[in-house]
Amino acid sequence: MVKYPTIAFKVLEELSSRLERAENLIEHLGVHNVETRIIEILLDLANDEGEVVLKMSKKDLASHIGMSQETLSRKLSYFQDMGWIKLIGHRKIIILDEESLKKINLNNNFHPWL
Repeated sequence: MVKYPTIAFKVLEELSSRLERAENLIEHLGVHNVETRIIEILLDLANDEGEVVLKMSKKDLASHIGMSQETLSRKLSYFQDMGWIKLIGHRKIIILDEESLKKINLNNNFHPWL
């Protein structure tokens, strides 16, 4: 660290960034319910046309947002039955009713510390 302080600072920056992402994920998992986590990731991954093309399997996506693959599939099927999304194959999701998703998301958010 003394010999190469620039490298040491870069390592510290990377570790700080990873720690911040981990803290945000832990907070997100603890505060938001399943529907909210799914809606947020769909809205985040969607392009301008409302299309989500998953670059990972649904199993990996479910793991990333803290739920089982079965729960994710069940909730996505429910969202499709409600007419909010359309599932195309295993990796493509079309958002049909973004406003309803946002409304559900707002109604599901709760903050136990308030």
